[in-house]
Amino acid sequence: MSFGGSVLAFLNSVIRIEKGKIPQELIPVLTGVFEKVFKENNDMKTETRRMLLKSRTECNAKLEKLQIRYGLGEISDEVYQTTYKHLNAEIARINNLRYSVDYQRVTVVIKQKRQLIFINCRFQSE
Repeated sequence: MSFGGSVLAFLNSVIRIEKGKIPQELIPVLTGVFEKVFKENNDMKTETRRMLLKSRTECNAKLEKLQIRYGLGEISDEVYQTTYKHLNAEIARINNLRYSVDYQRVTVVIKQKRQLIFINCRFQSE
């Protein structure tokens, strides 16, 4: 069930809204709850992105050190190739996770806006 669907279920079952009308005294409470949920979601996504960017930066630094050590002849070709493949795979994994987080963030925001518009239109039309 989507976030918007669970909100509608909550409103319909717990508050028992009659004829699509939200009692005026509940609007500030619901607004506060929505704002808190959206803020926590955004904070979590921001922290995840920060951690992924830090990990990618660390991998890039390791890759650069690896290339320098290889260029100076400190490591063998086999060690270089194996480590290079591993670090590139890790960078690709981090990039995929970051893309996934960004895509989820945009998707969640779009879904939330659609649900809020739908709820607003539904209550205003009745």
